[in-house]
Amino acid sequence: MMVNVPQIDRRGTVRELLAEVVGTQVVQGIVDDDHLFERMLLDSLHLITLVSSLEERFRVAVAPEDLVPENFESIDAIAEFVTSKTSGA
Repeated sequence: MMVNVPQIDRRGTVRELLAEVVGTQVVQGIVDDDHLFERMLLDSLHLITLVSSLEERFRVAVAPEDLVPENFESIDAIAEFVTSKTSGA
């Protein structure tokens, strides 16, 4: 199996973008698979800001049908979503 090194970089970038939205201290206290909505760390307004940042940073288009909880439930999920948008689109 190949290790996808860019995925690791994406996780770091997603973490940075999330920190800009919800605050560095909040993000420092979570791991990549923590559920952001369940822990009430991310709400709908934060999500819109985060999506804009993701679109700008990764040069992807997030369609309304992409805005499902599974794509944004954790840093891991967001990184996987971005990977799918950058490699399969």
